[in-house]
Amino acid sequence: MLAIYQKVLGPEHPCAATSLSNLGRVLRDLGQTDKAEPLFLWAIAIGDKALGAQHAVTSRYQSHYARLLLISGQAPEGFGARRGSYFVPRPPVLAS
Repeated sequence: MLAIYQKVLGPEHPCAATSLSNLGRVLRDLGQTDKAEPLFLWAIAIGDKALGAQHAVTSRYQSHYARLLLISGQAPEGFGARRGSYFVPRPPVLAS
């Protein structure tokens, strides 16, 4: 699917980023964090460029990457340093 999106829609299309992030999640869950990390970073870079760093979908890619960092034992504050501080935490949703 990723190859189709990249060929038909272009390598920087948001659908390609979603496929990259999904593949990264599968690899992360299989314990292949070294293979997952570049996919998450690629998805985030596409999201930043195509949708903007503050977009909900880009934030989802960032969240997937942050989870990888936590699973692999890396400090959460390492996320911003590795990505150039693009991670923007979302405020909690309060029940009304």
